[in-house]
Amino acid sequence: MAANAPEPTYYVMAPRTETQLAKLKDSTGQPLRRPDTLAQARFVASTIVPVNETHGTATGATRIITGDFSQVLVGVRTALRVEVLRERYADALQYGFLAWLRMDAALAHPDAFAQVVGITA
Repeated sequence: MAANAPEPTYYVMAPRTETQLAKLKDSTGQPLRRPDTLAQARFVASTIVPVNETHGTATGATRIITGDFSQVLVGVRTALRVEVLRERYADALQYGFLAWLRMDAALAHPDAFAQVVGITA
């Protein structure tokens, strides 16, 4: 937001990180609530976020990717095509599918995205 970017709408993290955040408690044992600036944002867990990054001496670090994902532009050059492969699997009475798509993505406002790195358990 310091770069005049829109407020983040999503926080993408490893499932381990989301679980750890959900378990945070205050000194009386009550679950912590999100700050008002994060209340409307969605936390999304994805196994694509690695949990084995090296950060300093830690080897099990991870990251959180955040941003306004409405700023992602997706261009489709060739529409999704799906073909049925009957002959290849006929001996087992099965079908196979071959699918392909040509597309690319770009950021309309790159400063609308950031990463929090070096998160350790």
